[in-house]
Amino acid sequence: MAFNTSSIWIKVGFICLILGTILFVIGFATTAWMVIDSYRGHSDEYGLWRHKSCPYIGTCTSQKITERWLDSWTSRDSYRATRAFESIGLGCQLLALFIMILFVFVDRAKRRSPLIAIVVFCIVGAVCMAIGFVIFAMEFDRRDVGWSMGVAIAGCVLTFVAGIMGILELKG
Repeated sequence: MAFNTSSIWIKVGFICLILGTILFVIGFATTAWMVIDSYRGHSDEYGLWRHKSCPYIGTCTSQKITERWLDSWTSRDSYRATRAFESIGLGCQLLALFIMILFVFVDRAKRRSPLIAIVVFCIVGAVCMAIGFVIFAMEFDRRDVGWSMGVAIAGCVLTFVAGIMGILELKG
């Protein structure tokens, strides 16, 4: 198995990239990027793709965030920009993971160019994710950031660490 012959930098980067992808996908898909709690037990959660409303404790409804819904909202451009940057970041992250799997487990793929591609996709993905986080946080600063965004940020950090591990492998 080629994993045993990989350097420590690649092993750490591989594990970070797998964990980062799992965490980012969980954060990307869930509804608690922004949480608005009001008195009387009512709360609203907004994710990138769904909105969850709990008017009473124990009674929650979830609906898809559509273009019509966004058009009625004053922050629609920021929401769309956040979605776009997070989607680009996820795409880069998945490409990096695919190339990393080939690099680790296929002996013929252990060359410099796939490693450079891994580094580029990890760093570009992490930067796009970070831009999306900043746009979201700047626009919705008057509300509470939810756990979904925190999990997505953790996935972004791990992806960046995987890119750094690739750079260390290139230097070594």
